[in-house]
Amino acid sequence: MFGLPAAYLRARKSKAFVARKLSGTFRTVVKHKSTQEFRWLPYVTTLLCTSLWTFYGFLKPGGFLIITVNGAGAVLQAVYVALYLAYAPRDVKMKMAKVVLAVNVCFYATVVLVGLLALHGAVRLFAVGMICSALTIGMYAAPMAAMVSTATFSKSFVEKSHAR
Repeated sequence: MFGLPAAYLRARKSKAFVARKLSGTFRTVVKHKSTQEFRWLPYVTTLLCTSLWTFYGFLKPGGFLIITVNGAGAVLQAVYVALYLAYAPRDVKMKMAKVVLAVNVCFYATVVLVGLLALHGAVRLFAVGMICSALTIGMYAAPMAAMVSTATFSKSFVEKSHAR
């Protein structure tokens, strides 16, 4: 399709699928005017990740595709974070606002400032790319960590209940 790389098209389709799934979540949040049991941390970390990848795209020559995919993702995640903040209970809202300020404002600004002022050329691109890659790997690994802790908890619960 217009000579776009197949990997780009696959990335667009997968991001569109995730956006549709998330929009269903937030339709529920808006409809019920409550965040219910939805967790907010994945939205905050995804906002950081997509924002940093967008910055990386600006640094990388020919990074237009990186900018478009991740820029759109960052806008969507910012909307989701704003909606979550609007409908979250006060205690959750305060905690989330602190994390958003620390991660999505301070950490992001630090990476951008250090990247632009202290690093140059290939070193800049490599450093920002490594940070982006580490965050992305962490995002993909997080559900596995939750599964392992749940499995460990379940196993210890079963062992204790059988010991009685």
